[in-house]
Amino acid sequence: MKVAFKAIDSRGGIVSDILEAGTVLEAVEKLRSDGLFVTDVQESSGRIKKVRGGETTLPSDEGHFTLGELMYFTRQMSMLLRSGSPVVPSLIAVGKQLKGRARAVVEQLRKDMEGGKGLAESMKRYPRTFSDVYGAIVGAGEMSANMPDMFTRLAMLITRKREIRNRVMGAMAYPALLIMLSSSIITTMITFVIPRFSELFKSLNVTLPTTTQVLFGIATFVRGHGLWIGAGLAVVVATGVMFVRSDAGRQFFSNIQTRIPVVGNLFSRILQAQMFRVMGLLLESRVGILDALSLTKKITRNEDFRALFASMQTQLEQGNRLSDAMAQSKLIAPSLTQAVSTGEESGHLDQALLFVADVLEEENAQMIQTVTKLIEPLILILMGMIVGGIALSLFVPLFDLAAAAK
Repeated sequence: MKVAFKAIDSRGGIVSDILEAGTVLEAVEKLRSDGLFVTDVQESSGRIKKVRGGETTLPSDEGHFTLGELMYFTRQMSMLLRSGSPVVPSLIAVGKQLKGRARAVVEQLRKDMEGGKGLAESMKRYPRTFSDVYGAIVGAGEMSANMPDMFTRLAMLITRKREIRNRVMGAMAYPALLIMLSSSIITTMITFVIPRFSELFKSLNVTLPTTTQVLFGIATFVRGHGLWIGAGLAVVVATGVMFVRSDAGRQFFSNIQTRIPVVGNLFSRILQAQMFRVMGLLLESRVGILDALSLTKKITRNEDFRALFASMQTQLEQGNRLSDAMAQSKLIAPSLTQAVSTGEESGHLDQALLFVADVLEEENAQMIQTVTKLIEPLILILMGMIVGGIALSLFVPLFDLAAAAK
């Protein structure tokens, strides 16, 4: 890749040239090793990555960790810091074990710290990777000189988040497989099996029941307009995916997920567990309670929970307690509200919130198993009804033929 650059040499003169390098970061390192102070770097695409104080800025839209990479980064930082390693050498060691954009982000964090910035301040450049909650806990660690404990807490928070996601995905895997299997069986019967029965009955000149005629009509329509149906389904799926990824779609699904019959309560409790854990960790990290509420509010788009957070903030500003707002909400169970109230009275609100989060996560794991056990037989029953209905519609005329033949 060709990289155009501007730099200042040791005599104070301005140097402009083009060199070959694998990446912009490699180009900057090469120029620095030649004794040049880089001011501007331009890729062959024409994008400018300005460098101030010799630090290359990786755009925030390019700095994105996967959840697995974030968990690995956090755990490794926790381990290295606990072993006594300073922050910058820890970043260097972790960066060598990462690849691609994740490695570039860690390298930039290291350069920012060498330039005099704090780690939490540097992380604000990459909001897609380091959330406000993550940055606040790291900032609290810098202020209290207790970075190892803060990264340990963050590692626990991310691990719990990943466990919940994997638990939900694992619970839905078998129902999804059943739905796919059912769909493939029904599609095969409509496109291959039913048309042959239709030809058989036409050759026998049999009077067909209404259900059989409807079934044959559906099969004929599907076979005659298969391409249009497939194209329509593709458009619907693509539109749905685009909507889900849009801000409006995320807002819509965030609002309805807690109102869905049966599973809505489960989604609500999962969100509550995340809320209590994040608030507990923030308070444990010596973040102010109003700031903790403001940060925790950002973990969800759900309007019901956002209204709850607003109510909590109002109660606190009026000199009341968190539990007063929770008691007025239908979202939080009375037993959980009482546990939080007890924590406020004893002066251990952070521990009470973390305890409530632990209880909720244990109960949620059981609820996920129960909901899964309910969904699986429902899918099997629905599949059996559809396949059984198709089979009856096909075999009833045959039974009538056999009876007439006698």
